[in-house]
Order: sequence, then structure tokens, then C-alpha cells
Amino acid sequence: MSRLNISPAKLVFGKELRLPLDKNSHTAPTEEARITELANINGIRESYTKDRKTSGFISDLKENELVMVLNGTTRKGGIKNKSLPKYDGPYRILEKQHNNTYKLELDNKNTNDYHASRLIRYFSRASWDHNAGGGVSHGNCEM
Repeated sequence: MSRLNISPAKLVFGKELRLPLDKNSHTAPTEEARITELANINGIRESYTKDRKTSGFISDLKENELVMVLNGTTRKGGIKNKSLPKYDGPYRILEKQHNNTYKLELDNKNTNDYHASRLIRYFSRASWDHNAGGGVSHGNCEM
């Protein structure tokens, strides 16, 4: 490279690099200039901060309601069998706790806390039965 009289930075970046205090450059900034730069540092820092990500998920589940819990074994890295159920339950909600969590009564009178994002409302098959005969109405069609 010395044969071409071009620095490696000029070849890579297309221009000469300048260090913060080059001998050829102007002198270091004065104290007044530095204070002026630092006066706005808090505003600059605030402009770069990211907004906190909060879930807008608000649950409307009530106490003594039946819910299903997302099964952890069928999630990432676990068993990947399509025929396995995604949810366990139904379980009864004992109480709503802080931060969108619920205390559930499990099978053997044990309790456990779950976040509302892992819960879905349980609907029994009887609640879907609209007709006394047990069939579902399909409008004017007879089946």
C-alpha cells in the first residue's frame, strides 16, 4: 500500500479517517463548547429510550368460572404431536390476583397460579346444545 501512497482506510472507505484529535485538525473543543453539548444530553438520551412494551391483554374471567390451561408440554421444544390436546382442564378459578394472574383449583385440591394469557374460558358441550332434541339447528335445512 505504501507504494500507492494511499492508506488502507482510503481504499476501504473512500476517504481518510480522522481521529478525535489529529495533529492536522483543529484543537480540542473549549470548555464552553463542551458544556453546550452536554446541556442537551438528557434530552438526547430520552429520545433514544424505547417505550415499554406492555400487554394490552385484559382478562374478563370471574371467580368460580371454569377455565382451560395451556398445556406446557406441547409448546416449543416439547412434544409435537397434533393429536395431543393443547389445553388441560377444566379448572375452577379461586381468586384473581395481581398482574393478571389467577389462582386455580387443580384436580387434587392443589392450587396453582397462571397468567391470564394461558387461560381460556371453558364451555361445556351442554351449553352449545340449543335444541331440546340435542341437534344443532341449521336454518330451514332438514338433515
